[in-house]
Amino acid sequence: MATASLTLCLYVTVVVFLKMAAAAVPAQTPITVGQRCISGTHHPSYSFSGNSTFTGACAHYRQNSCCTTDTALAIERSGDQELYSFYWDGCGTVSDECERYLKLESCFYECDPYIQRWQHPTLSYAVQGVPVCAGFCNKWYDACKNVQICTDDFVNGFNLTNGRYYCPTNHTCRTFEQWYGSAEALCNRQWGTSFVYSNQPNCFTMEFTGANPNACARSMQPGEVANASNCAAQQGSGTDAVTMAPSARLLVELLAAASALSMLLM
Repeated sequence: MATASLTLCLYVTVVVFLKMAAAAVPAQTPITVGQRCISGTHHPSYSFSGNSTFTGACAHYRQNSCCTTDTALAIERSGDQELYSFYWDGCGTVSDECERYLKLESCFYECDPYIQRWQHPTLSYAVQGVPVCAGFCNKWYDACKNVQICTDDFVNGFNLTNGRYYCPTNHTCRTFEQWYGSAEALCNRQWGTSFVYSNQPNCFTMEFTGANPNACARSMQPGEVANASNCAAQQGSGTDAVTMAPSARLLVELLAAASALSMLLM
């Protein structure tokens, strides 16, 4: 009887401790969920959830993200200005709809946890050859085709002076349509070799609602067709996955300790 009472007391103590520990953790504390991020200036090592404060352009990444709340809010406020001193309006005001797509691209690079497979082989902060869905590229092009910019290459076409990116000397302002001529050229050229216009079913999109569909494309081979089974597998597995969140690990360790102590008391 005494042993049973001690075991019960121990169990109750552990449960109470866990509830107190959970209550002490702020609701917005990030919880690791499992994808390795690229090694960018503002990227954590692994993606995390808990970003309920995400609003605006990056809000669709709140459930699983490689960008912090500060990064997401900086993009919403000013695009790439706060993060990289990079300005899109060197040739005048950018339309609201075009700016929305430029922000979506920024969110994709900073936040999407499934692009790490396309990390550049020599530049760890960059990606190379990410297949971007033709449908998204087409909408991006239509939204921006009448907006003027001073170069078609956002990676190498600007001058960096005193920590800020400026249009090149003696530049000529042209519309997206004049620079690129098509949605395919836009996606293939604006960010160097980062993206590739793709009609394949395993392409990436930069805008979605609900679960991130890019989970299906993360580890698939070119030409492989996404379906419900392999999509589910990609969301829950992979060599870059963290198998257990810190809170879950703590719970398991505490319960294991409680079990061990109860065995000693028997």
